[in-house]
Amino acid sequence: RIREYNFTRVAQAEYEYDPSAAEARLFRQPLRWLKRNVELGWKMGGFVASVVLDIQQGVEPQRRRQRAQELERIIASLGPAIIKGGQALASRPDLLP
Repeated sequence: RIREYNFTRVAQAEYEYDPSAAEARLFRQPLRWLKRNVELGWKMGGFVASVVLDIQQGVEPQRRRQRAQELERIIASLGPAIIKGGQALASRPDLLP
């Protein structure tokens, strides 16, 4: 569908977002939710552990490029929602310490 606002054509969404329905749908699938959170935690936890180990061993500066490439692969493998979250964090540096 297309609407016109002030002589500008704008696409109209087929479905209206309903946060309550989205929440209900999420909590009807607890195993799916748990699996996704375990996947996120496992991949990101492993990355953080690698960086901490690099710091403890004193090799973090030499491995920085390798870890950046690894982080890029991890984020890309986790999907568009994680990428969008990363973009939000990149534009709001005050959200992280």
